[in-house]
Amino acid sequence: MRKVLPVIIGMLFLSTMLQAKQTYIPRYASVVAIANHGDTIFEENKKSELVATAHNGLFRVGVVHEVLTVKRIRQIKRDNVSTALFALSGVMYGASSFSSDRIAQIHGQVGTVAAFTLAEMSAYNAKRDKVLGMEVVIENLSQEELMVNDTERGLVWFIQPQSSLTFPANNPDIIQLRVSDLHQEKIYFVQAGGGSTLKSTEVEWENDDVWVFPNYLTDGSEDEMNYWVTDKATGDSQKVTKAELKEIKKQSKKNQ
Repeated sequence: MRKVLPVIIGMLFLSTMLQAKQTYIPRYASVVAIANHGDTIFEENKKSELVATAHNGLFRVGVVHEVLTVKRIRQIKRDNVSTALFALSGVMYGASSFSSDRIAQIHGQVGTVAAFTLAEMSAYNAKRDKVLGMEVVIENLSQEELMVNDTERGLVWFIQPQSSLTFPANNPDIIQLRVSDLHQEKIYFVQAGGGSTLKSTEVEWENDDVWVFPNYLTDGSEDEMNYWVTDKATGDSQKVTKAELKEIKKQSKKNQ
């Protein structure tokens, strides 16, 4: 019974973690500043993308965050479950290490070390998967070549007309850039970046495009149940009925 009890507790814990309505919602923050002779454009938002254009239309700067997909959420959940399973195995192996049998002791000690090592690896993977990627994009809108200098690292790039350059960024991070024409007549200093975090919460349903949150009316009638549908890219929400939600789910299955 003593050996069975931890297993039962572990399975109950895992079943809670695997609930389909548990998900992660990202919180984005983006900022772009373009300075030229004291004239500064400053833009910020909390969406997955932010774009700002220099006053003379020479170039534009975009901050693009990785969008959280259902596939990514499932991977995070699997990592969390693996962590719990390996930790549970470590506890059970640890109990075996106190056996009076010498072979069982060695087996238990080795198993404990291996299980907790794997649990640590799974926890690291889950933490890594919760960090979304981010990029800063400079797009040359002019008919002349532009020079871009990373003022922190001293690197230089050239962007052809009507082309773009992408900078992978850490999360969080702010990239410092100097953008100019080849004759150094038009000089701009750019700061661009941001970050994101994930919050665990419960939803009624989701796909790669929307979250659906339940909204109960005061009488609690199931027939009058309504939902809030939130667009993952823009953050915009709209209220829908139960019938409308069924139609959204039907269309989602067709598009898969």
